[in-house]
Amino acid sequence: VTLWADGTPVANRIVDLPAAGTRGPNANLGEATLELAIDRPEATLLELRLPLTDPLAADNSAFAAVAAARPLRVAIVTAFETPDPFLLQALEALEPAALPRLDPTRWAAELARLDPAPDLLIFEGTAPAAAPAIPTLTFAAAPAWLARVAADQTDDAAAPAPRNPQAVLRWNRGDPLLRDADPANLLAADSLLLEALASRDVLVEGTRGPLLLRRSIDGVAHVAAAFRPGETNWPVQAGFVVFIANAIDELVRGGLAGEAVIVRSGTPFELRCAEGADAITIVAADGRVASRLSCSGRVLATVPGLPSVGAYRVQGAAWPGGTAAPSGEIALGVSLLDARQSDNRPTATLTIDLDTPAIARAEIPRTLWPWVLAAALVLVAAEWLAYLRAASRQG
Repeated sequence: VTLWADGTPVANRIVDLPAAGTRGPNANLGEATLELAIDRPEATLLELRLPLTDPLAADNSAFAAVAAARPLRVAIVTAFETPDPFLLQALEALEPAALPRLDPTRWAAELARLDPAPDLLIFEGTAPAAAPAIPTLTFAAAPAWLARVAADQTDDAAAPAPRNPQAVLRWNRGDPLLRDADPANLLAADSLLLEALASRDVLVEGTRGPLLLRRSIDGVAHVAAAFRPGETNWPVQAGFVVFIANAIDELVRGGLAGEAVIVRSGTPFELRCAEGADAITIVAADGRVASRLSCSGRVLATVPGLPSVGAYRVQGAAWPGGTAAPSGEIALGVSLLDARQSDNRPTATLTIDLDTPAIARAEIPRTLWPWVLAAALVLVAAEWLAYLRAASRQG
């Protein structure tokens, strides 16, 4: 196979595909996994191509449109007068696009007005009542879906309360979130005393309760700490910045990488109208306009589906969640990706779709020569019998 990037071959590999089975677990077509890595920060149209020549060329290549790398987007919801300075310093080291601060009582409404939406929500001293659809990192608060505060504690982490010092008792050394973070020497001068809803969610266990927890809800990851970074000795250790970097990598998969979009032929997909664009125009490789959608009064436009596979140019659009390219144009690839259509193995049975329109019938004229030949044979036999009778009488 050959990997192409924007029409240029960048890698070649030989792949061994297992034979397709006919029964049992191997009844599907043979599949193999291939890993290829390229370094391209700009938006790229990837194509994986098979060097084959066969009657069905539509399934010999597949496309993936990768959006341009973009800065991380983080929003902070804090119940304190200012966000924790050590937390801000660690985040700024990762060079996010912005760090907007949302009001703890109106954060949901303010979040809905952010365009594009942040990749990560950070809560300090407060926690949402329900798990958002965006990954969260919470400090000094107890999300209801992760833990509850012990009976002698207060839900208001900003209110004056007795100090609750804790040290680390044990921690999960194999979890990617704590990779190279080394919280063994973490000392919290003040922390919430938490009770985890499930022991499997605890990543760091303190001497008086959980210090760090994590859970995924509907495929979205959420992490909560019982302390503020400034109330611990962790920020003066290198492990804290490593933990923040790991958290971003695990929660939002880095935030800096472009998202890959794979479009199947005939399947609807969404595009985002670029700022100031009146319409989205999709142009095929031969220059014909394959689709045109109005942007009037909407941000997202749904493309009903493109029937033909291949590469397209899209004008006046960006991928959802991304920003438009400076040129105002993005590349799009449509792939077949249909195992049923690509399966050309012979079969002993034929499935007929009874919902298809009936085929018109036509009378086919029958060939008459077998009947003419039979009649001639009968006539010759009759004449021969008559001749034999006449000959016998004369004798």
